[in-house]
Amino acid sequence: ENPVRSWRAVVETLMAVDGFGGTGFSAKEVVLDLLLTPLMAGCTDLDTWCPVGPGACRGLNRLRGRPLQAVPAFHQLLSELREVFHMRREHYPEFLAEETPLGLHDVQFQLCEFDKYLRGKHGQGRLRRFVPFDASEPARREL
Repeated sequence: ENPVRSWRAVVETLMAVDGFGGTGFSAKEVVLDLLLTPLMAGCTDLDTWCPVGPGACRGLNRLRGRPLQAVPAFHQLLSELREVFHMRREHYPEFLAEETPLGLHDVQFQLCEFDKYLRGKHGQGRLRRFVPFDASEPARREL
């Protein structure tokens, strides 16, 4: 039997490693990949817990009418994320929900994308010039 039942426990453990702390975003990204393996099969908290990254926090701030840079306590963000998650059936086509159900992390991710869209629409944030990769040049690391 698989002893790993909580992705929260794995994320929080990984956050103790140098470079994976902070908001837990990097730890979450690593564990999301692990969730696709048998190692993490049978997690019991996929739709009840999720780290809330800075983009999703801004998305929730927009929905709640808070200043964009507000950083509410994690338990408040998680509660609001769950609220949006529970409303998904009202806004996500039923035929898609059967084929591709949305998880709590999917909603967290889409709140981040929602914030990016509105930042672009309203000219907020900073734009970065896209420079396509040139495969003919040798790889180099720029600091």
